[in-house]
Amino acid sequence: MIRSVACALASLCFLLSAGCGPAANGPGNGSDLGAGSDLGGVTSDGAIVDGASLDGPSCPTNCTLGATSCDGSGVRTCVMVGSCTDWSQPQACAQGQVCSGGQCAGQCSNQCTIGSAYCSQGGVRACVNAGGCTDWSQMITACPSGTFCSGGACAASCTDRCSAGASQCAGSSVQSCVRQSSGCLDWSDPVPCSGGSVCSGGACAASCTDQCTSGQSRCMGADSLQTCAQQASGCTDWSPAQICGSGVCSGNACAPCTDGTHRCGSSGNVEQCVSGTWTQVAGCAFGCMSGACTSTVTCTPGAYRCNGSGVEICNSSGTAWLLSATCAISCSGGLCTGACTPAAKRCNGKNVEECSADGTTWAVSAMCSTSCDPESSACALSSLDVTSSMNLDGDVAVSGPVVVHSGATLTSPAGDLTLRASSITVELGGSIVVSPTGATAAGRGHDGTYSSYYGVYGGGGGGGYGAAGTMGGSSYAGGSSAGVAFGSNVDATISAGAMGGNGGSDSGGHGGGVVRLIAPVINLAGQVTASGENGHSGSSGGGGGSGGGILLAGDSITVSGSLTASGGSGGTGSASYGGAGGLGRVKLLRGATFNVTGTVTGTRTDGILPPITITSSTHPDEALIYNDDFPVIALSWNQPFPSRQGYYQRIDQVAVDVPTPANGQFVASELLSLMPSAVSAGANYFHIASVDAMSNPGTVEGTFKIQINSTPPQVTSSSHPSQTAWSTNQTAFFAWTFPVADANVKGVYYVLDHYGSTVPTFTDTFLPVGQKQLILNLTDGVWAFHVVALDQRGYLTKKSGSYQVRIGADPGSGTVLGHVVDNTSASVANATVTVNRGLFGNQTSNASGNYNFPSVVAGTWEVTASAPGLKSSTQMVTVTSTGSSTANFTLSP
Repeated sequence: MIRSVACALASLCFLLSAGCGPAANGPGNGSDLGAGSDLGGVTSDGAIVDGASLDGPSCPTNCTLGATSCDGSGVRTCVMVGSCTDWSQPQACAQGQVCSGGQCAGQCSNQCTIGSAYCSQGGVRACVNAGGCTDWSQMITACPSGTFCSGGACAASCTDRCSAGASQCAGSSVQSCVRQSSGCLDWSDPVPCSGGSVCSGGACAASCTDQCTSGQSRCMGADSLQTCAQQASGCTDWSPAQICGSGVCSGNACAPCTDGTHRCGSSGNVEQCVSGTWTQVAGCAFGCMSGACTSTVTCTPGAYRCNGSGVEICNSSGTAWLLSATCAISCSGGLCTGACTPAAKRCNGKNVEECSADGTTWAVSAMCSTSCDPESSACALSSLDVTSSMNLDGDVAVSGPVVVHSGATLTSPAGDLTLRASSITVELGGSIVVSPTGATAAGRGHDGTYSSYYGVYGGGGGGGYGAAGTMGGSSYAGGSSAGVAFGSNVDATISAGAMGGNGGSDSGGHGGGVVRLIAPVINLAGQVTASGENGHSGSSGGGGGSGGGILLAGDSITVSGSLTASGGSGGTGSASYGGAGGLGRVKLLRGATFNVTGTVTGTRTDGILPPITITSSTHPDEALIYNDDFPVIALSWNQPFPSRQGYYQRIDQVAVDVPTPANGQFVASELLSLMPSAVSAGANYFHIASVDAMSNPGTVEGTFKIQINSTPPQVTSSSHPSQTAWSTNQTAFFAWTFPVADANVKGVYYVLDHYGSTVPTFTDTFLPVGQKQLILNLTDGVWAFHVVALDQRGYLTKKSGSYQVRIGADPGSGTVLGHVVDNTSASVANATVTVNRGLFGNQTSNASGNYNFPSVVAGTWEVTASAPGLKSSTQMVTVTSTGSSTANFTLSP
C-alpha cells in the first residue's frame, strides 16, 4: 500500500542517503508517497559506506569469460560488457535441439551429480534434474548478506577450495581454479569444450580415458566429498565436490555430526544435527549467530548491501535493513547485476544510471552535482527557493530547504507533486497548487441518463473521494447518482480524486490532484490547494470532480494558512445540472509537534505518523502472490520520527485494521520476524501504528500486503482422461494450470514415479512457466505425475498437483490387510497405513489395530505403517489378482 514516503523526516531517513522504496530495476511499488526507485548507497557528502564509494561499486565479475549456461531451451554466454563480464541474452537452440551443458544438442546428457554445487556470482548454482538429464540450475541462489560462497555453499567465511591453475571436468565442460569475489580460490563457471572434443582429466581432449573407478570416493578438503562416476564424455571421472551434510569429510566419507547440536547454516537459518545430518529447524529473518536467530540489527545508516538476490539499505536509525530491489539475475556490491528493464533508472553512487535498450547493461545518464536521490532515481536539488511562479511535477528531492515566498505559486500541471526536503515553508501569500487531473475509477460520478420522452440528458453526478458527491438533476429526466466516498480515514494513503459524471455531451470535471509534503519541519502560512475541476456546462451539466489528496508528514507541523481539497461545482445547462464533487482528503501526520490554526477544507485525518516505508525481504512485492512453502516472514520499516517509543502491530486479512493495545502486539524495534502460520491463503495485511513520546498509541496505520497461495497446479491428461482406467496407449500427455496468474510464477518442478504423495523439490526437473504440458512415453504400470509451482521469490507450493495413469492391460487387483501393534503387542488404533505412499489412498487402523485395502492393483508394493510417538515401519508386499496379502506391523517407540 504505502511504500516510499521518502527521506526528509529528521532521523527518519537520511535525505538522499538512506532511501525508502523499491528500486527502479526491481518490482514496482504502487506507492502513494513517491515513485519507486533504486535506493542509493552513499551519504549525501559522498562518504564511503559498506564498501560503496562515491563512484559506486567496483565492476563486478558476474561470470567466467567464455562460460556458457542453459536458460530454458537457449544458451547464455559469458561476454565482456564494457570492462565487466556478464551473461548475454539467451540464444534459442534450433528446432528439435535441447540445451545441455551450456550447448545445443540433439539430446541431453548428464552434466553433474545431484547434490553437487559450485559458486557463481556470489551465490550457489546447484545440480538439478533438467529435461531428463542432470545439469546446473538456471537460477543462482544468492548467499545471505554477511556470508560468502565457498565450495558450493554459503558460509560465514571462505576457504581456498582448489590450487591456482588447477582444472576439473564438469560434464562436457572444464572448470578452472580462480580467485572469486569472496577473495578465495574456487572453481569457475564451466567452459564447454569445442570442436567435438570432450573433457577428460580436467582438460579438453579428442577422446576420453577413465580417470577413476566408478563408485570410488575421496575427501576434497575437510568438508567435501568427490565421487567417481561416468561423465558426459562416456568415461569415468571425479565429479565436482559436494559439501558433506555434517560439515566434515574423513576417511573418504562424510562423517556424522553430533546429534542435538545446533549451528548457523549456509542459508542463514538455524540447523540441528538429526541422525548425523544437519537439518534446518528454524528460519531466521535477520540472520543467525551462535546457532540461534538474531533479533536485532545494527547497521550504518545509508549503507547498502546485497541480501541474497535483494538490494537492501540501512534505515536512518541504523536498526533495520530495508529492501530496495529484488534482482532478476543477481546482486553484487549493493547493485543488481545482469539483465535489467530497458530505460529503467537507478542511483549508483553520485551518478544516475539508465538500463540499455537491449536490457543488458547500465550506463551513466547523469552526473549529479549534489547527490543522486534513490527515491526518484534523479539528481537531487541542493535547495528550492521559489521567488516567482514556476511549474514542478513528480517526486522531487531537495537536500536543503524548500521555501515558497509570498507572491509566488508553485504549480504542478500534471497534478502530482511530492516534495521531500530538510524543511518546507510556504510563506503568507505564497501557494502550492496541483492541477485537477484526477480520474480515479473509485468514486466516479454516474453519467446522466437520457430521457427519450423529453429528448434530454440528466446532469452528471459529482465525483466522490473523502466525501460522496451530490446527485445531478433535471426538471425532465430525473437525477443521476453521485460518486461514493472511498479511501480510509485511518491510514497514510492519499489518492487523486474522482471525475464527475457526464451530462450528455457536457463532460464531468476531473478530480483534484495529489500533493505530498514530507520534511522534518513543515511550516505553512500560505495556501496548498488540490481541488476538483468544475463540471462542464451546456445543455446538460457535467458533475464536478471530487477534491484530491493532501499529505503532510513531518516531525513538526505548523499550519496557519489554508489546506484546500474541495470538490468542483456541477455544470449548468438549459435542461439539467450536474452535481457537485465531494471533498477530498487532507492527512496531517506528525511526530512530536502539531499546531494547526489555519483552515482545512477536506475530509481531515490528524494522527501520529506511522511507519510508511515498510518492506519485506521474504515477500517483497505486494502485487505478487507467493507460494506457501517459505521458512519465515521478515518485515522492516523506517523509524517515522525520533521520539517514538515503539509500535503496535498485527497481521490479519482485513485491509484496514489499526492495531491497538487491546488487539495488537508491542514491538520496540524496526523489524519483525513472523512464522509462516501468521498468514493464511489469500491477502494478508500487516498493520502498524506508532507510539509517541507520551505513550500515546497512534490511530493511523501503515500497512503492507502479503498474498499467499496454497493451491498446487491442477493436472489433467487428455490422453488418459480417467485416473483409474487401464489403457494400452503408452504415450501420456500431461497438462497443468496455475491457480494464479502467470506473472506470479517462474515455472514448475515435476516428478514421475509410482508413489502417491511425492512432492517435487529443487533437485527435480524444472520447466519454465511458458511450458504447461508434457508428453512422456511410459512402460506398463501405475504411474503418478507430480508437479509444484515455483513463484517469483523462489518458494514452492507445500502440496503437489498429482495425476495417475495406468498403462497396459489390467492385471487385476487384490487385497492388502493386516494388524498394527506396538512393542508390547497392544493394538495400535488410528495408525496411518499407506501403499506406495498413498498411491491407492490411505487407511487408518481401527480400534483393534486392523486395516484393509480392498482394491490394490496386482504387483509388488511398499506398505508403511506409522503412528504418533512410534517409529514408522515399511515392508514390501506382492499382491496377486483376487488374492489377499497380509502385512502385519510392530511399531517401536
